[in-house]
Amino acid sequence: MTEYNSKTFYVYAYIRIDGSPYYIGKGSRTRAWIKGKGEVYPPKDKNRIVICESNLTDVGSLAIERRLIRWYGRKDNNTGILRNKTDGGDGCAGVVRSAEFCAAQSLRSRGKKIKKHSNETNLAKSRRQKGKKPTLEVIEKRAEARRGILMTEKQKEHLSKVKTGVPRSKESCIKQSITMTGKKRPDHSIALMGKSRPTVICPYCDKMGGINNMSRWHFDNCKNKLNMVKGPEEK
Repeated sequence: MTEYNSKTFYVYAYIRIDGSPYYIGKGSRTRAWIKGKGEVYPPKDKNRIVICESNLTDVGSLAIERRLIRWYGRKDNNTGILRNKTDGGDGCAGVVRSAEFCAAQSLRSRGKKIKKHSNETNLAKSRRQKGKKPTLEVIEKRAEARRGILMTEKQKEHLSKVKTGVPRSKESCIKQSITMTGKKRPDHSIALMGKSRPTVICPYCDKMGGINNMSRWHFDNCKNKLNMVKGPEEK
């Protein structure tokens, strides 16, 4: 079974002001609320978007979509009141695209500018996400995607500018305290407690910094040393 056989689909209708439907469709996730160019757009009043049936399989949702379109009829063939262009049941869930199709699609999209959202839209998105915590599965996926990727100098400089002068929240301090509880400090860190930290120089990249950060990111862990060990063919 593929993921498209799971019960994540629904059938929806767009309703006119007089209460009659003008479009019937099937989809999953945000399909009923977000449409592309050339498609029948949803009503501005989101209360007039009605979910007719939910918790359906792909096959079940297509069958109900066809039945409702047949019941109300289409305007383009003078059989009814809907603005649908087909009799339904022609969804593309589960379609496997060929390599040639994907290459042509990529070529058509190359050079196109991505539409930027307005500040108001970004602010509204930010407000909706506030207070929402990602699941452990999502956190693990994000960590796996970033694992082994080194930040560029430009990224490091930007992160440094963003973090400089920003006070840490009480919640952040508590989290770090809990994380570090029970962990043994390195010997060199214990020896320097209450003293000014000396600066050291990495022998592989000649960078200078505090001993804690330098011992974490340089010396044996320096990317220049790792590149030397890998050799030119593995870079």
